[in-house]
Amino acid sequence: MENTSIQQRTLGEKRVRTFFNPSAEDLIQKIKDKSAALINIVAEINYEGEAAIIQYVYAIIKNTNKLGAVDFLKTREASMGKSNKFTVSLGVMPDYAFTGTGVRIEGATPGKLAERLGLKGGDILLQLGDYKFVDVMAYMTALSKFKKGDITFLIYKRGEAELKVNIEF
Repeated sequence: MENTSIQQRTLGEKRVRTFFNPSAEDLIQKIKDKSAALINIVAEINYEGEAAIIQYVYAIIKNTNKLGAVDFLKTREASMGKSNKFTVSLGVMPDYAFTGTGVRIEGATPGKLAERLGLKGGDILLQLGDYKFVDVMAYMTALSKFKKGDITFLIYKRGEAELKVNIEF
């Protein structure tokens, strides 16, 4: 599993371990774009990596079962339990599978601010006013800081170009 990244976190009452295959992002994008024939997508699946993950999970389950009941200590993520209240919206559909810095969007909602700004699927939102985005949660926290009528700027990336536009909510 040397080419597989592992993310571990707590989700409610459950511990969650997510496995990322480095080529998974490209694969997901091809599926979304519908630009590749199914045969090409299937050919790109890392079967050895998938098998290694399955064997790893099986070993965890097998070894954990030998221990009997495992104590669970509930933890709280820094952002959990906080409720962001939104009075404004850009009108974008975030790509929750994106693991890079910023918020890659799947598209703009028709009639909303993002569409009027010309944002498109694949654009990566980087900053709103003074608030830089490292992920979707940072984006949502930033949005909660603005109200209708506020004027600020948005920095986003399209391809290799970094663009800045002024916006009014």
